Amino acid sequence: MPRDRVRMPGGGYAVVCAPGRRRRCSVCGNLGASKLCDGPPPPGSRRKTCDAALCVRCAKTAPGRDTDFCPRCAPTAPELDQLPLDGIKEG
Repeated sequence: MPRDRVRMPGGGYAVVCAPGRRRRCSVCGNLGASKLCDGPPPPGSRRKTCDAALCVRCAKTAPGRDTDFCPRCAPTAPELDQLPLDGIKEG
């Protein structure tokens, strides 16, 4: 269980425990990335998808689809061939 040390307003500290692992968004660096990129993997990778950790704000999601893309994969994603990139909603 991951633990975070949080500074309290009075100058003390609190230890916060939460189930699961908190990931950093690979785009903006904020904690709380809850999505993974479904785009093609980087060249030479043995993975099936890119799997870049993404927060809700940075993920590019095609309307009506359950696939998310990082900014690097969004322009080349086969699922988005028929859609203009400005038609992609964030989150």
